Amino acid sequence: MNRGLRRLARRVVGPQVAVWFHPAYRLPVPAPHLAGHASPRRAADALTWALELGVVSHQEVHEAPELRWEDAERVHDTGYLGALDQPSSIAQILALDEAVVSASELLETWRRACGATLEAARWARRHRGRGVNLLGGFHHAHADRGGGLCALNDVAITVATLRRDGFDGPVAVIDLDAHPPDGIVALLGDDPRVTVLSLSGASAWEVPGAVAATVHDQRVPRGCDTRGYLQALDTLLQHLPLQPRPGLALYLAGADPLEGDPLGGLAVSEGGLQLRDRRVFAALSGVPTVALSAGGYLETSWRVLAGTLAE
Repeated sequence: MNRGLRRLARRVVGPQVAVWFHPAYRLPVPAPHLAGHASPRRAADALTWALELGVVSHQEVHEAPELRWEDAERVHDTGYLGALDQPSSIAQILALDEAVVSASELLETWRRACGATLEAARWARRHRGRGVNLLGGFHHAHADRGGGLCALNDVAITVATLRRDGFDGPVAVIDLDAHPPDGIVALLGDDPRVTVLSLSGASAWEVPGAVAATVHDQRVPRGCDTRGYLQALDTLLQHLPLQPRPGLALYLAGADPLEGDPLGGLAVSEGGLQLRDRRVFAALSGVPTVALSAGGYLETSWRVLAGTLAE
């Protein structure tokens, strides 16, 4: 099926879809080992491809708004947030020399990505559809610290803000980045109506235990191939709540499980990640969903993100 027909079929039988993007969707730092994530081309190339092939229309693309600091303060310490305008703080999060860091540019990137996740969630709940944020899923950020390229935790901010707005329904977080969601569990662990399903590789990142949220932290061995990965995914998805169904799902569709990714450590094919997306969206049928780009550190990572858009 060509992409134009796929888009038509999705409009007839599938969910309504909207996409969030901004030209600031990049990490403007010289980090060749993070080429796919740091390049301005990842989100832009995925969106250009989707527009040219009719997967999405220009009317379905929304500009990412900047997150309000008062929303960030729902999960992050004010002192930590106040220090984020300092190059030294940003450099520590990115593991870079502060001389090459532009704090203002990076803060705009993070704030717009986080603002878009929140807006996409509101849109998905309002339309019972699927929002796709082309930069998001900063799952390593904690209340008082960042790390792993994550300064602000958009997933936790979104859930906490929706709770403030009166939404008290079940939330599912499906994190299929190659690294586990330590920050998400730390920040949402006190919410018993949150379920976190994570499938990642062996990692030094540790997910907190003994929390009120339901957490399924599943690991696959280094070098896990497509078949093993999809088998593990099928097992993980059996833990998705059925009664009641989630009132919102946030899906971190990481590209870093892709074979050859310098930070992912797994060996999943591009086609395997397309099957992954398909299975996740099938499991979430009828659930308002936000898909997030999460990690991906190859120049070809944009193709995985484009595939997520096409499903």
